[in-house]
Amino acid sequence: MNKETKIPNPALPVAYHLEAPVVRGAAFAPFLGGSALKGPEEWSQGLLRDDLGADHVSTRNPHLSELSVLYAAWKNHPEWTHYGIAHYRRFMLARPTWVQRWLVQPEFRLWTDLDALTPAFTLGPEDLRGHQLLVSTTRTYRVPLRADYLRWHDSRDLAVLQEAMERHHPGMSKPWNRFLDTSHDLTPFNIMFGARAEVDRYCEWLFPMLLDADRELGAKPDGYAARHASFLAERLFSFYLQHERISIRRVPVVQLGSHTADRYPLLHGTYDRLKRR
Repeated sequence: MNKETKIPNPALPVAYHLEAPVVRGAAFAPFLGGSALKGPEEWSQGLLRDDLGADHVSTRNPHLSELSVLYAAWKNHPEWTHYGIAHYRRFMLARPTWVQRWLVQPEFRLWTDLDALTPAFTLGPEDLRGHQLLVSTTRTYRVPLRADYLRWHDSRDLAVLQEAMERHHPGMSKPWNRFLDTSHDLTPFNIMFGARAEVDRYCEWLFPMLLDADRELGAKPDGYAARHASFLAERLFSFYLQHERISIRRVPVVQLGSHTADRYPLLHGTYDRLKRR
């Protein structure tokens, strides 16, 4: 990281893993996810790294996705009074203008300039409005979460995770299985923002169990399936919010367009939601 780069406080870490427009502003902390696996590139100069310090999970970024950045923020940036995680293409919209509020529905692909939306992506303690965490709006499926997961992923993922859960949180697998079999609502994308104590609490609950399961599951052949730890974490986060009775404020998520979404944002968003149901 460039020595002149100012680290904000509070901070919203933003995970990047490939070249994309970098969000700029006093409230953002852009990270290069999987820094340990990447060589120096011009576009990523000045980004924070997720492989600094003795305790990091940067080499597991292909499995963890944005969570390797959340881990780095948790372990290596205790100076942040508030933090969380956003994705280079997905941001929570906590301060929308009336036009944005009308246009942006949950998961709506908004084709626009990043700089124009930066003020709306800026988060601070006041955006919590007395709640413990700021999270995305719910994605609701026609089938329970277990059935949806098994439609797209390997059943062994859930079996291995349950074993890890019993080791780290004895007795929790029963409510976890009930949640998977009855809930249709997912809090997607692994993005959040809150006071350090609240985000730390979640990280302390999540990572020992998730990393234990990831070690046993190992590498998978294709890029989508390889992100198994990230997909499991979405379900775990949804369960955690309910089981621990976390007070949350839900806000829409803007996904900055790419490829088809750039040209046909509304069509792409509608197709994606139907495909997942």
